[in-house]
Amino acid sequence: MALTGADSGVVFQVTGTFGSGTVYFEASVDSTNGVDGNWTTLSCRVLGTTGTSLGESTGLAGAFRGNTAGMSYVRLRMKGATAPSVACVIRATAGTGPVALNAPVPTGTNTIGAVKEPTHASATKSNYTITASNGTALAANTSRQFVTIWNDSTTTVYVDLTGGTASATSCTVKLLPDAYYEMNCPSVIYTGAITAIGASATGTLRITEYT
Repeated sequence: MALTGADSGVVFQVTGTFGSGTVYFEASVDSTNGVDGNWTTLSCRVLGTTGTSLGESTGLAGAFRGNTAGMSYVRLRMKGATAPSVACVIRATAGTGPVALNAPVPTGTNTIGAVKEPTHASATKSNYTITASNGTALAANTSRQFVTIWNDSTTTVYVDLTGGTASATSCTVKLLPDAYYEMNCPSVIYTGAITAIGASATGTLRITEYT
C-alpha cells in the first residue's frame, strides 16, 4: 500500500486462518511500486489488548498499529504457511505517530518526567499614584517574568497592557476598589509599559514586578 507524506501511522487488520504461517509487517522508504526498493520489518502493537509489547510479526488474527512516519509503502508478507486463507485491511492515518514503550515500566516508583515551576531572582515593589488621566504605572522591562497589581483605593482603575492610552473604553483590565491582578504566564509575559487611569484621582496602585 502506498503512503502519502502525511501518513504517520498504519493499522493492519488481519483475519482468517494462518495455516501455521507467520505474517510479517514491513515498510519501505524508497519503494516506488510496493515491490522494488529496500524493505524492513515494522514494529506494531496489538490493538484492544493492554500490556502488549511491540512485535514485527503475528501468527494470529487481530488488529495491529505501527508508526510509518517517513515511509513510502507498507505491506504484509506471509511465510511458512500451509493452505492459508488470510485477508487483510490496511488503513493509513495522518497526524502524530503512536509512541509506545517497548518494555513495561518497572514496578515501583518511576520518574518519567518533571515539571519545574519558574523561579524569580528578584522582586521590586513600587507605588503608582492614581490620577484621572492616563499615566505609566510600570515602565517596560524585558527581564519581567511576573507582575502583581493591587488597587489600594476606593476608585475603579483601568489598566492597559499594551502601552497605549488607558481609558474606560480602551483597557485590558478593570480593577475595582481593592481588586488584585496578576500577570503570571512566563511564556507569553508582556514586557512593555503598563499604563493606567482612575475613574477619579484617589489612592494608589501597589505593584510588584518579578525578574
